[in-house]
Amino acid sequence: MTARLAIDYVDLHPALKDEHGNLKLEYTTDVLHLNVEGYETVLQVLQKHLN
Repeated sequence: MTARLAIDYVDLHPALKDEHGNLKLEYTTDVLHLNVEGYETVLQVLQKHLN
């Protein structure tokens, strides 16, 4: 569907998950929202796709 609509999709889950598939504790303070380290990881992943 994303190809048909010319939309790029970037899966952030692999970069943020732990061995159980949950958000790594180092990327959050409440197990739900990203902290600074989490957003820095997201930025690193997205920059690879933007260049």
